[in-house]
Amino acid sequence: MSSGAVASFGMNPELVDATALDQMADRLVARGLLPHLVRRLLGATPGVKGLVMPAEEGIAAHGFDGVIAGGAGSAWVPAGASVWEMGTGKDPRDKAQKDYVKRTAEPLGAVPAETAFVFATPRRWEDGQDWATTRQQDGTWREVAVLDAERLHA
Repeated sequence: MSSGAVASFGMNPELVDATALDQMADRLVARGLLPHLVRRLLGATPGVKGLVMPAEEGIAAHGFDGVIAGGAGSAWVPAGASVWEMGTGKDPRDKAQKDYVKRTAEPLGAVPAETAFVFATPRRWEDGQDWATTRQQDGTWREVAVLDAERLHA
């Protein structure tokens, strides 16, 4: 998220916490800012390769919300190739599930068995890790992960 965008929310970009992210999600502008924030975080993650993540006006494009071609991974980023979907709505589980079903049925050239599926939301999602574990057990995607407000803040 650019310093100007964060400042418009009255936040210091160095001190944004999970509560600020969760509150930002209620604003329409959050739909375009979330991928900007995630892109900056991923861009600062050592080893991330081939990052494509449209933000702001670019979110209207067809396809995944983001793609990483590969990399070593980290505590927050799965190793190897990953596809990313995002949602700012009040019910992150509903959005994640719809995106998971849609992308599993139509993976747009990704090979699910070789690719991680990641869902990111600025909302606090108490059961997000349980949802990811259950989807992981489906055995379709190599890995399934969730980054919610708490994990994005970390």
